[in-house]
Amino acid sequence: GHKCGYRKQWSEEKINNAVEEVIRKLVKNPKFEEAILNKIGSRIDTEEIEKEIEGLEKQHRQLTGAKARLGQQMDSLDIMDKFYEKKYQDMETRLYRLYDEIEGVENSIEEVKNRLLNIRQQKISEENVYQFLLYFDKLYDKFTDLEKKEFLNSFVEQVDIYEQEQPDGRFLKHIKFRFPVYFGDRETQELCWDNESTVETIVLLQRETL
Repeated sequence: GHKCGYRKQWSEEKINNAVEEVIRKLVKNPKFEEAILNKIGSRIDTEEIEKEIEGLEKQHRQLTGAKARLGQQMDSLDIMDKFYEKKYQDMETRLYRLYDEIEGVENSIEEVKNRLLNIRQQKISEENVYQFLLYFDKLYDKFTDLEKKEFLNSFVEQVDIYEQEQPDGRFLKHIKFRFPVYFGDRETQELCWDNESTVETIVLLQRETL
């Protein structure tokens, strides 16, 4: 079951149907299709993150090289040298410090690579939704209820509703999408129908509710 804070008169199905209706109107706009086609295949700018990874990998190579050289110096220490123990301990301390630094850089590389992966995956999710929106009218009605729900969840982030139905029969107040859409003559990530009438309660349906 979903945690829904809205009154029972707004069933989940009724809300989903209203959101579907909005999407149907969106996709009928010829400019909407044009805007989506421009988005599909557009390049994401990851240059800055890639440079960051490059810099960290260079640092990693330098530290690994320093560790190898230090290891060689330790191996070639003269055991007969009266300061052998001291020199060895100093080198050992430096070696441990290098291990710490290497570990720190490796963690940073992993973190930045994950960030890059997330950006690319977000782009793929966005493109999948956009591809589907091009054929929304043809495909959506063939979906199972679960597939419809999954699609709405991948496209719609949040829905606000009025507690009371408006005089025109409408109860949707605001929709926030996960990706920009084309509405009217502009690109937006949110649609709002707030006519500034007194609203007793605005109920936020978070991700899990749709």
